[in-house]
Amino acid sequence: MVSGAAPGRVARLITLKLMLPGILAAFVYSLTGSLETFEVPAIMGLPGNISLLSTKIYLLNQADDEATASSIGIVFILLAVVFVWLYTRLTRHIEQFSTVTGKAYRPRVMRIGQFRYVAAGLVWLYLGVVVIAPFFVMLWASIQPYYSVPSQAALGRITLDAYAWVFTNQQGARALINTLVLVLAAPTLCMLLCTLVAWYVVRSRMRSKRLLDVLAFLPNTIPSIMIALALLFLFLTVPWRFVPIYGTVWIITVAVVTRYLAFGSRMMHSAVVQLHHDLEEAAQVGGVSWPKAFRYIVLPLLFPSIVSGWVFVALHALRETTMALMLYSPDSRVISLLMWDTWQSGDVNKASATGVLLMLVTCVIIMLGRVVDQRRAGRLSSS
Repeated sequence: MVSGAAPGRVARLITLKLMLPGILAAFVYSLTGSLETFEVPAIMGLPGNISLLSTKIYLLNQADDEATASSIGIVFILLAVVFVWLYTRLTRHIEQFSTVTGKAYRPRVMRIGQFRYVAAGLVWLYLGVVVIAPFFVMLWASIQPYYSVPSQAALGRITLDAYAWVFTNQQGARALINTLVLVLAAPTLCMLLCTLVAWYVVRSRMRSKRLLDVLAFLPNTIPSIMIALALLFLFLTVPWRFVPIYGTVWIITVAVVTRYLAFGSRMMHSAVVQLHHDLEEAAQVGGVSWPKAFRYIVLPLLFPSIVSGWVFVALHALRETTMALMLYSPDSRVISLLMWDTWQSGDVNKASATGVLLMLVTCVIIMLGRVVDQRRAGRLSSS
């Protein structure tokens, strides 16, 4: 720009090229995630006989054809491994394109002039189409005895029976309790395990820490439906007398913890790296034991990262359908499966009421996460 180049040319020839590795890495990561997508293809594709790998595995498992399901699952995992390998290759060299340094760096805000109204309009259009409109359509469907186009006559049919059914029906009440257990237990166990793994990988001098780091990242290459299928075969084949969790909400909890172990370990690895080991050594010199130093020094410093990871895992545990659908029993249904069952049986109002409650709880968890992030940012700015 000092040499007279226009902002558009700078963005095209310099900025986008510097961002290309990050863009490609995000693309490959999203492509890997799209391989395991199940809910939308199942609801919108199966009625039209359109199957993806994830829905095909589910149908084969429902038909007790585990051999074919496992064979497709191997292909599934190989595709995911290829994409994750591409992702790691791309992210490995991102540091070569770094332009943010510690030498008097200051971010520069670029004014976009009148285009800001267009940008704001596009953002609100996206939110309206993807979030706001579907929510109000679902809300309208939940207060109607049967789905109908909004009209004056439909206003006279407004009822809250679907919401009453969710809270008073035995299936709904049990699903709410199971969901509460899952949302509290899965992120707590996951982040506790990830914190210990990250601390061991960063602090330990043993050679086995590399293996542990690889094993912690391995679930990122395995689609959710394959994790559920593996746990299903494991607990059906091996006599787990001392771990009687098959058919309970706890096996779904194990599946969620396994699925998001890679994310939590990466997040906590970055957080532990930022803590200098002198803090723990000073505590040990003062006669403090390692468990006490870890509890009163390490954990409080890692608390913001733990909470951020906890919120992320809790949100995904709340909406988890793929693994829960493979592992549930009549007594271990969660709220997402209740919505699935009511939709499959044609109870649109009950399915919509369940979806509205699910979205409201999701908003509450997101707001809690925002509060924690803002408080963390306030502490950093004040220090």
